[in-house]
Amino acid sequence: MNELLRYQLSLRISHPSIAADMIGQELGLVPLHAYTAGDEKRTPKGTAIRGKPRKMTFWVSKIADTDASTSLEDALLTLTRKLATRQAFLAELVASGGRVEYFVGLFVDRCAGVEISSALMVQLVKLGIDLSFDVYGVDDLAGVGVKDGGVDRG
Repeated sequence: MNELLRYQLSLRISHPSIAADMIGQELGLVPLHAYTAGDEKRTPKGTAIRGKPRKMTFWVSKIADTDASTSLEDALLTLTRKLATRQAFLAELVASGGRVEYFVGLFVDRCAGVEISSALMVQLVKLGIDLSFDVYGVDDLAGVGVKDGGVDRG
């Protein structure tokens, strides 16, 4: 069942203390947004907000932004295979209080379904990767800005 208009896949990582640039270096991925715990918060125009340091490191990389011609499961499998080579790093992130997450934005125009195989779910568990979905209907698309890889929850 594949009635998706498109989907967007991002890898999001949060951690209480690791430097954001280390995440990209370890994974070989370029972040879309990143900041390190302790960095000053900034306004959308870039002005520092004094006395408001970031509580957590947050790092996000957009992996795929595509129509449904490539299945979501295939995109997830490709990324999971790549990240499996960094299993020790991911395990340390999670063990030290971090979170690793695939964030999937699904854009649909009618009833739709997505299947995730048990084999993929087992791989995600082994790597400590959570899976989050946000579903957007056609009526929701006006004014929704998910191009940033998902909501900043840090």
